[in-house]
Amino acid sequence: MNQEMLSRLKKAREKHSIMAVYRDGLEVEDYSGIPVAVGRQLVILHRNRDFLLDGYAALRLEDITELEQMDDNDFIRKVCVGEKLYDKASAPRLTSAEDWFQLLGGIKGSFGGWLAVECVSEGELCFYLGTISRVDVNFLQLRQVDADGFRHEEDTTVPLQDLLMVTFGDRYLEIYKKYTNKK
Repeated sequence: MNQEMLSRLKKAREKHSIMAVYRDGLEVEDYSGIPVAVGRQLVILHRNRDFLLDGYAALRLEDITELEQMDDNDFIRKVCVGEKLYDKASAPRLTSAEDWFQLLGGIKGSFGGWLAVECVSEGELCFYLGTISRVDVNFLQLRQVDADGFRHEEDTTVPLQDLLMVTFGDRYLEIYKKYTNKK
């Protein structure tokens, strides 16, 4: 990420602008939202879905290849003001979001550890959903929840260097949390 894009993200955070974040070269979904934290390595977006703010996405700054301001016309700003998106945007309760280790510790403490993780392992894109069992400066230990709502018996280990994105605090995870078998 170049300095110009970093400056744009920081300005968007100050003005509560909705930004689309693109990560060319990765076969992953693009995200949009209001930047609520910009650290040394990460940006946290309060995610925008159909003019609703729903949870957070933390992405590596180094993966961002393009930014687009989505509320740069009068009509979209009118909708955002009318739906109170700008008023509702807030940073999550975390001690810090400078790097993955600090972010994950905050998610464990403030969000019950529930998260979804996107990473690359051995050249393959991986997606995990579950709760944080343990985190250290090198690894995330995750108690995975499968598509049937059952927790895996053993933890999944994810090297922090392989993380591309972490989402947390959204309706999707809250629904999984509510209905997951508590084994």
